[in-house]
Amino acid sequence: RVASVSPETTASTSEPAPTSASLTAPVSGYSVQLGVRGSESEARAAFREMQGKYSQLSGKPELIRQAEVNGKTLFRVRVGPLAKNEASSLCSALQGAGGQCFVAKN
Repeated sequence: RVASVSPETTASTSEPAPTSASLTAPVSGYSVQLGVRGSESEARAAFREMQGKYSQLSGKPELIRQAEVNGKTLFRVRVGPLAKNEASSLCSALQGAGGQCFVAKN
């Protein structure tokens, strides 16, 4: 399941943007996937919006991953890398708050 967030809406926060991993660099561990967008800028905006909506994401590392799916470039909106139990707990907390997510192995 993937969170549904319209790319036109962005939340503004006064917190500095979390550091993010390279779009294609190998990452170990697990992550929590929050959604998929058609561009990197839409993916980053969606992450910021979700951070504003779900306090569980506050201070969590942004992980935007580029992927080719059926010949189309997509950008996965994720949080990570995390330990498996941390990723599972975070996703459960987000689902409990009305969000949609799943745990993915990096």
